[in-house]
Amino acid sequence: ALFLIFYLLYLLFRPLNKVNEEFINEYYNYLGSNDLNKCEGLYLYSEEKITNDSLDDTQKLCNAYLNLTINEEDKLVLDKEKNYNYCTYQKMKFAVDNYNEKQCTITKISKEKIATTVKTIYNGEIGKDQDFNIDDNNICRYKNGYYYCGLSENFVYSLQATPKIYRSILKTVEKDNEVEVYDYFLKILEDKCYNNYFSDEEISKCSQKFAKKGEVKYSLLKKYGTLYKHVFKKNNDTDKYYWVETTPLEK
Repeated sequence: ALFLIFYLLYLLFRPLNKVNEEFINEYYNYLGSNDLNKCEGLYLYSEEKITNDSLDDTQKLCNAYLNLTINEEDKLVLDKEKNYNYCTYQKMKFAVDNYNEKQCTITKISKEKIATTVKTIYNGEIGKDQDFNIDDNNICRYKNGYYYCGLSENFVYSLQATPKIYRSILKTVEKDNEVEVYDYFLKILEDKCYNNYFSDEEISKCSQKFAKKGEVKYSLLKKYGTLYKHVFKKNNDTDKYYWVETTPLEK
C-alpha cells in the first residue's frame, strides 16, 4: 500500500521531469523498506546526511536480505519440540509458524549470497558475521557459513501507530559514473506531518491542511516535505550501480 501511494504521486509528476524509470525500478529499493516494520524502514530519510560509513553492519545485512530472491529450495521445515512451541536446529531455537503451528519454517541462506548482495548495494564488505533482526519477531542467526532466518521465540506486539510515508521522485540526473535521484519525502503519523523519518517536530500548517483535505497531494508534499538527493555510483567491473549517500537538501 505504501508503494502504491508513492507510485501514484510519481505518475502525477512524471511528465515534467526527466526520470530514468529503468534505473528507478532496479535501484530505488536500495534506499530501505516500504514495509516500515522491516529493517528499520526508511531510515536513510534522516535530518542529516547519511553515507555508507554511517550504517551499521546489521543495517546492511538486513537490507541485503530484503533484496535477495528467496527460492523454495532455501526453505527448511522443522518439526517442533515435544511439549514446546519451538524447533531446534543446530542448537538454534526458532518459534513455530504463526506461533501456533506444529512446525517451523526457516530460511537458509549462504554467507556468500548475503555478502554478494551487500557488495552489490554498498560496494563493500561487512566487518564480521553476526546475527540481525528483520523486524520485532523475525530474526536471522549466523552459524557455520549460513544465515538461518525465522521467528524469534519471544513474540512482540507493538501498540504504536504506523506512519504513512509519501515519496515522489522529482528527477534523476545522470553523470559520467553517477546517477543522482531526487525525491520528496513526507511522514504522516496520527494525522500530523513530519518532514523526515525520525522527526518528532510537527509541521503544524501541513497538519492543518491535511486535516481539511484528508489526503496528501503532490502540492502538499512539495511544499512541506523534504527534498532528498540519493547518489549512486557505477561499479566499472560490473556496470552496476551502488548506493553512496543520501542528503536532505535545504529548502
